[in-house]
Amino acid sequence: MENEVIEVLDLEHGQKVKKYWEDRGVDTSGYSHTTTKEDNMACRYFGVINGNFENHHIKDVIKFNAKIITLPEEKTFPRKMKVWNYKEGTKNVRTAYCIGFAGDILATKHPVGQNMTGMDESFEVVWYKYYEEIEEEPEVEISMQEIADKFNVSVDKLKIKK
Repeated sequence: MENEVIEVLDLEHGQKVKKYWEDRGVDTSGYSHTTTKEDNMACRYFGVINGNFENHHIKDVIKFNAKIITLPEEKTFPRKMKVWNYKEGTKNVRTAYCIGFAGDILATKHPVGQNMTGMDESFEVVWYKYYEEIEEEPEVEISMQEIADKFNVSVDKLKIKK
């Protein structure tokens, strides 16, 4: 995290930037994160340059070749996650639709694949202490011509199995 800064866009973003640095062990207590791009302030780059955390002027960002990073993308709810309640032993891992954090994680008992938009009285909330993200496999779109080119055959000679 040496020579990395985040440009603070507005007051709300400033609070998220402050939390980002605090989560990484940086003492941000002397900074309000209120110098923002929205207010056209030059010292709106919060981060660490040469071991010093502060709101840096754009001239210092350039002078010390600091990397301007962005906050990690926030994930939205509801989303599927793996959840369990016991740290050791059999984890009894299950996949659940999580609806938000409050210290531990909130998860529903709805089975995976059920539509979450029509929640009624049967909706039940369960707390889980341990969790991990489920990495969604990206979809790949490829043409038959691209496959044929890869194998140096004509499209009419392709036989694709599922």
